[in-house]
Amino acid sequence: MSKFSDNLKELRHSLNMNQKEFAALIGIAQPSLSGYETGNVSPTLDVLQEIAVKCHVSLDWLCGISSTQNNLNSFLELEEINEIKYEIDILIRLK
Repeated sequence: MSKFSDNLKELRHSLNMNQKEFAALIGIAQPSLSGYETGNVSPTLDVLQEIAVKCHVSLDWLCGISSTQNNLNSFLELEEINEIKYEIDILIRLK
């Protein structure tokens, strides 16, 4: 399996979703999701973007380029060296 396949499956499990539910969330067919998770099928860029946006993860993490699941660490690093100032509202989704 590829790092993408592993990360996709990890993401789905972290959301406590089965393949059918996760596929519906990102707007694809369940067999396509199964193919992505086994590494037998590669997603299009549109599908990758949809996963990243809907699940609030970075494309770098999803594709195995980064070990950081979201981009918050990048903002924090820039803030530490006074390169960026920002306000963050954090919403916690309760299930």
